[in-house]
Amino acid sequence: MDMTKLTDKQRQAMLMRYTYGWRLARIAMRMGTTRQGVHDLLQRAHLRLGFPRLAYRKPWLPKPRARRRKPLYLSELPHDIASNLRPPAEERRNIGILLRKTLRDVARQEPDTAGDSKMAPTH
Repeated sequence: MDMTKLTDKQRQAMLMRYTYGWRLARIAMRMGTTRQGVHDLLQRAHLRLGFPRLAYRKPWLPKPRARRRKPLYLSELPHDIASNLRPPAEERRNIGILLRKTLRDVARQEPDTAGDSKMAPTH
């Protein structure tokens, strides 16, 4: 690649973009221009070096499909997968009982702060 064909600005932009991996906005900030100006500068540099134009999405082509969001809840999974992940009803009931007992025990262990003298208002 014969970089002597490029102007100083084009050489500088190519170096920042392809050697350092900077994004166009960062290059634009460094060079004191706009992001579009850097894009056009790189486009001209590509053409001057004999490379094809930079790739961009052609407006007449459909947009790429967005990736589907991964299910967050068991209810959002397909039924056959969810049924394998969900514990049986008896086990779910036992988990609920265990959880209620634990919460009840924690509530009993908490100190009663209502009779605390530090919390009483002073008149």
